[in-house]
Amino acid sequence: MLATGRAGFVLVGGASSRMGTNKAFLPLDGQPLVLYVAKTVASVAGSAMLVGSRAVYGHLGLKVIPDARTGYGPLAGIEAALDSTAADFNLIVACDLPGLSAGLFDAIFTAAEAQPEADITMPAGPEPLCAVYRKRALPLIRAALDRGTRKVTDAFDQLLVQTVAIGAESDFTNVNTPDDWRRYTQG
Repeated sequence: MLATGRAGFVLVGGASSRMGTNKAFLPLDGQPLVLYVAKTVASVAGSAMLVGSRAVYGHLGLKVIPDARTGYGPLAGIEAALDSTAADFNLIVACDLPGLSAGLFDAIFTAAEAQPEADITMPAGPEPLCAVYRKRALPLIRAALDRGTRKVTDAFDQLLVQTVAIGAESDFTNVNTPDDWRRYTQG
């Protein structure tokens, strides 16, 4: 049976070593950053699940999907998301991109749905941790992980990737350090 529809996932498995604290829990608009991002994702995707540790994130009230492979980075999170979904179009976003908006997410989905032959649709840059992944990309992503691939874009060699010129560069600024967070929150 062919999967249909949209789903959303937020990757929360990083160590936050440069931040010195778990960046998913940084406060933004009166809530943890991860919930801010998840609510924005859900507003467009219809759902938002976290990909990471149930022990760390289970109390947030969202479904949490653990990585099947530890130490493989965000590519393993993408695999876990695609393995758990029944949706054809899956928005997968890192939790440390607070500048993203529902309008930008909708533009990525719209571009993906308009180009059904693309396996992955992402903003130009490229930005693979804010992209729509088709469910059918799972076998090739899994095979890349099985070969030892860790870098997300290195797993795309047999996938059809569409990049779209949307958003401003500042929309995709991730917050990895206390200075990044200060710049984002204080301008």
